[in-house]
Amino acid sequence: MPRKKLTTAFLNTVPKARKGKRVEYTDTVQTGLSVRVTDKGKIYSRFRYRITGQGGTAENGRWLQGKKTYILHLGEYPAVGLAEAREKAGEYWKLARAGKNPADHKADEIKDRREKEANTFKRVAKHYLEVATKPNQKIGKKGPISETVKKQRETDLNDVIYPILGDKPIAGIDEPAIKAFLDELEHDPRSIKYPSRVDRMLDAIRAVFHFAKKKGYVPENPTREIEDRYAHTERDRWLKDSELKAMWKATEGLGNFGKIVRVLALTGQRSGEVKSMTWRDLDLENAIWNLPPQKNKSRRVHFIPLSKTVLRIIEGQPRGKPGDYVFHGQGGGDKKTSTTPKQTIPLNKKMLEILQEVAPEAELEHWTPHDLRRTLSTNAAKLGVTPHIAELILNHESKILGKMGRIYNQHAYEPEIRKALEDWDLKLRQIVSGIEEVKETA
Repeated sequence: MPRKKLTTAFLNTVPKARKGKRVEYTDTVQTGLSVRVTDKGKIYSRFRYRITGQGGTAENGRWLQGKKTYILHLGEYPAVGLAEAREKAGEYWKLARAGKNPADHKADEIKDRREKEANTFKRVAKHYLEVATKPNQKIGKKGPISETVKKQRETDLNDVIYPILGDKPIAGIDEPAIKAFLDELEHDPRSIKYPSRVDRMLDAIRAVFHFAKKKGYVPENPTREIEDRYAHTERDRWLKDSELKAMWKATEGLGNFGKIVRVLALTGQRSGEVKSMTWRDLDLENAIWNLPPQKNKSRRVHFIPLSKTVLRIIEGQPRGKPGDYVFHGQGGGDKKTSTTPKQTIPLNKKMLEILQEVAPEAELEHWTPHDLRRTLSTNAAKLGVTPHIAELILNHESKILGKMGRIYNQHAYEPEIRKALEDWDLKLRQIVSGIEEVKETA
């Protein structure tokens, strides 16, 4: 076996071995490294070694190398270059000198690589979705996500993210790859129309990688330094009295969708939370709606006292099974009512017609059901409701009580919240009826 200082130039010009023969050259730079040249001109890097300790110990206690020689195949040139082969042989040589078998190390490397390849983004994301809503799971900053958020993320992952990133090993997806995905997504017609859609996809990817790092799928979260693309602005839209009156009149006859909008206005809760209301969540005897952590954005136990009008709306619904939705959609109690533009566009059109009956030049500024939360909060302030009670109604993290205040102050403020919602109920009925005073029994 000829000995030679191996170089890239030599490997690029080394002649084929004679037919039926093989020639092996031993490297003089790295102990144990050699290359084998076949009669077809293929070049393979190999590492030849013996393991210290397999030969017993000398009189001075020093380990002796065993007689058995092992060979590890490092790969074919040029796919595995000379520098890479030397580096790998050097690493294996140190292991052999330390009494460890490099073959075991290589087997572990192959196993790790195969596991990484098997742990695709899609597989890890599905694991994330399986546990994301379970109680006591530290999935994100606030713990478990709500069912509504889970459903939205599941849709975004299936429809948008999986087709591009789904089959890629998650450990191989880096920051440039994610940015390239977002750059491409920005040119999608739907993203041009709704720019915040790109950031919603980024939020889903962030959540998966946050989970992946916690579970050891990846060493680092590549989304940490990626900034949002959309300039988020604080909305300040709330409905004026004339708009509330038009909204109430326009929701008449719109079925469960109209009832949901009215309950949103009266309770100040989120659209997804009202749509997800089931009979199991209601204590009608005590006029309480209980929202468990998995059903609300703040992911904590939340209750809403039911005012007279809300109670009347709910009691007017056909009673279903405990798990049925109170405001169910077409197809039965296990189907939610949709609040898509298909319903909101006709509602806005009808509201505008009602407004223009009074003032022909009237216009209706764009609004969303979420703006009804701000409407309640604004009117609550007018009615003298203290800010921390308004925050508790909206299920916000109270800036006044603070997180520690919520923990140590276990007073539920139920009487104060109930009075605030009843006062708002009465005021809204006054606005809707156009009467200055509405009797409490109305």
